[in-house]
Amino acid sequence: MFIVIADTQSVSEAARRLNVSQPTASYALEKLRRGFNDPLLIRSGGKMNLTETGKALASTATSSLEEFNRITRQANFDPLTSDRTFKIMGATSELTGPYAGLPGKFRNRAPGAAFSYVTYDRTNCHERLHEDVDIFVGTNLPDAPSIERHVLREYPVGIYYDASVRSAPETIEDFVNAEFVTYNDRHSIVGNVDKALREMNYPPRTFRFVVNDFSSYPDLITGTDLLVTASLALRDSIFSRFAIAPIPEPLKVKPIPHYIGWSKRKSNMPCLRWMVDLFLECNKINQDIASPAPQ
Repeated sequence: MFIVIADTQSVSEAARRLNVSQPTASYALEKLRRGFNDPLLIRSGGKMNLTETGKALASTATSSLEEFNRITRQANFDPLTSDRTFKIMGATSELTGPYAGLPGKFRNRAPGAAFSYVTYDRTNCHERLHEDVDIFVGTNLPDAPSIERHVLREYPVGIYYDASVRSAPETIEDFVNAEFVTYNDRHSIVGNVDKALREMNYPPRTFRFVVNDFSSYPDLITGTDLLVTASLALRDSIFSRFAIAPIPEPLKVKPIPHYIGWSKRKSNMPCLRWMVDLFLECNKINQDIASPAPQ
């Protein structure tokens, strides 16, 4: 942080380049000032000029950081001997769907390492990715310049139903008159459906349930006619008895992206890249398995 502040002569510009908030950058500089008992940079004429101590620190810090980064890039990560603890965050109560087999793969390839999973923390997701969480997977990862975010797959929004007791809704009237539970994350499937209904002069739906946690699905779907979702959890075996049909054409909702993401500050960590590659491998294996045809 100090090197970039010295280079840009701006705390706010350094914060932008390093993907942190300005208060975080200011706090980092203040800690250094207290530690060296020197202002290090003094504002004069709209610029921040280095003191003599600041110049000496900048020279030493630059070469030290370059050497540290060189060592980090060359460092090898051996999963067979590692005892590192990895922490994954996701939007579900447990790691399911395409990644149900990931814990087993992890144990086989990194027998001495630990693997833990935590559910999505809406209040400080980004901060935790920068600190104690290695990877996020799910549909509701907010976009941020400090997060490396990639779409793994896009899930179409569909209607799941019990084919033994009813047929799939083929018209908007069938859809409007049915009771159903909908999965709603930050992509607002409910709002998109409501908007389409209003545009066609139908009254907005009063949804029977709004579900945010996959663990609730088995209970909520009992006695409910339709489940509207783009959820990857529906690839899980607990839903194998349900048929799937597309939403009636005029109500189509664009596919919901499923992301993997991690802090850009950790991108050069070999252990993180290994874990990302393991997720990508599990995702590819799942994509290569043919999905059952809609009934």
